[in-house]
Amino acid sequence: MNVRVLLLVAVLANTSCTDFGELEAESMMDPGYSDPEGPPPPACTDTDNDGVCNADDNCPTAPNPDQVDDDGDGTGNACNNCALVRINLLVNPGFDLGELGWVSNVTSIINGLVAGITPDTLPGVAQLGGVVGLLDVLEQNEIRIPIEGEDLVLRGKYRIQPGVLPLGSLDRVRILLVANDGRILDELLEVTSALPAQDWVDFEVPVINAHAGELVSLVFRSSLEAPLLATTFFFDTLELSVLGCQPVPELP
Repeated sequence: MNVRVLLLVAVLANTSCTDFGELEAESMMDPGYSDPEGPPPPACTDTDNDGVCNADDNCPTAPNPDQVDDDGDGTGNACNNCALVRINLLVNPGFDLGELGWVSNVTSIINGLVAGITPDTLPGVAQLGGVVGLLDVLEQNEIRIPIEGEDLVLRGKYRIQPGVLPLGSLDRVRILLVANDGRILDELLEVTSALPAQDWVDFEVPVINAHAGELVSLVFRSSLEAPLLATTFFFDTLELSVLGCQPVPELP
């Protein structure tokens, strides 16, 4: 047998598996070594060390592993220098006389925006129905639904003053969300003469915010089956609001 072969066999016989592992590790440390699977991917930059890479972090300068963004503006709560509050999208929500915001098709001084009827109301209320007309309309136009807002709700209060209705007839007022082209997007609330007549009733209606970024109108529309001495509907302290971010002034 060749002497070189004998020497190789002798070396292998005295080399353990551990020795091979050490030899492999040493070879990997060799600058000329190339891993067939390629180098490991580089670690991402995570400035605030919250486990979320800067590229995916909605607040890369302050730790927020939960990535909570209550106002939906794309910036995490940890980076929002603001308080989360309800923002009313309406102008003149109290229907005050002489104030802008509402447009009515009612020419009579009886309906539309009228003086408060009880001491606990604001200076004005909205009034529809009663003895004038079969269809009163009161609306506010050019309301922009925020893209970043969430939890859109309609709140307010109503009061019903009974009329004299023929048997089986029904008076009603609907509050509608209407697109600029006149399409009814959503019927938010219906108040009818079938409801018990009582003092002011508070209401709150969640609104599906499927129209974010659009200009819409909020429309009160009455339908009276009794043309004279019909039911009168009053509304006050209205709110069409979203949760939004109100900047907090920085301390000096």
